[in-house]
Amino acid sequence: MQDTLPEPNTPLRVVFFVGRLTVGGAERVTSTLLTNLNRRNFAPELALVRDRIEYDLPPDVRVRCLEREHGLWPVAKTVQTIGWLRRWLAADPPDVVVSMFSHYNLPTGSAIASSRQNVAWIARVANSPTKIEAGPHALWARMVYPSARCIIANSAGLADGFRQHHRSPAWPVLHVPNPLDLEYVHRSAAEEPKFSLPASPIVVAAGRLAPQKRYDVMLQAFGRISSHTGAHLVILGDGPQRTALKKLITKLGLSDRVTLAGFHNNPHPIIARASLFLLTSDYEGSPNALLEAQALGIPAVSTQCPFGPDEIIDDGTTGYLAACGDADAIADGALRVLTAPDGGRAMGSSARERISARFGLATTLPAWERTLHQAATGSQSSPLT
Repeated sequence: MQDTLPEPNTPLRVVFFVGRLTVGGAERVTSTLLTNLNRRNFAPELALVRDRIEYDLPPDVRVRCLEREHGLWPVAKTVQTIGWLRRWLAADPPDVVVSMFSHYNLPTGSAIASSRQNVAWIARVANSPTKIEAGPHALWARMVYPSARCIIANSAGLADGFRQHHRSPAWPVLHVPNPLDLEYVHRSAAEEPKFSLPASPIVVAAGRLAPQKRYDVMLQAFGRISSHTGAHLVILGDGPQRTALKKLITKLGLSDRVTLAGFHNNPHPIIARASLFLLTSDYEGSPNALLEAQALGIPAVSTQCPFGPDEIIDDGTTGYLAACGDADAIADGALRVLTAPDGGRAMGSSARERISARFGLATTLPAWERTLHQAATGSQSSPLT
């Protein structure tokens, strides 16, 4: 494996395209790359659909923004995005464009193909393709993705799942993990929480209140967890299921044991004070919240959903894995952690070491930089060995 990249005469211009730079998995990865890429080799830029930036950006990062019209139908929004991308690519083509979110991969590939510019395109996928690229989108994807210099998946399972879903084993699909800025995570965790936490053991979950996350299963499991331990569940995030979940919490008699804490720009102080992290999703890509919890030394219980948790958690050593939808198995794992505090602390210590070695910037940033360099120079060999 090559340890250092040959320095180009001028840094390679790399544009990262994401809808907006607010809190979310793709957005966190984008912010980390914009901040940490080696400036001798790369000149990173940012392209947005909406001018919403909630991360501190280095002053040398150039920002472009579409500010798409409100009220357009989805097809019209897509057409507008493709046209905007095509125009600025024709006017000022960079060396590489990285679409950071599945929702924008196909418009980006279509715009680059129709711009007729010699721009390398990298498409990043971070969620189950059977959920994101189904029906007409699957047909569009199979037309557009072959023009990508490579496709990045943030877990090995997702890379395999992507190939199988699109029935295209020859496509250059690479597993490049999310870069995790451990210094940032620990620094932000040292801040004070924005609200008072209960004195009882805290179980924390974080993510959009949406069907994918299966909070209904989590609450069913937590009813049993709480009755045996007196623990309190704090759920960080907001979304369309908030009202339904409040009703379910009341129905299950958990109103004094569960807090829907809403969205927090910085969830790390709350996660860092927890005894356990829970994830009950039916599908993922490589969940950043789980990564960050383990990086902070918090043992975790997660569903072994496609894809990612089984590559983050070492089952029985840094946490436990359970079948999707199995509230009893989730509760069993949580009770094993919460009723054996010394074992939980040992799991947390092992988790911190594992995440640092596998997902810290020292490991993941070179893999990203090799991929960007190979895309710009036309190489399609894997950046990982």
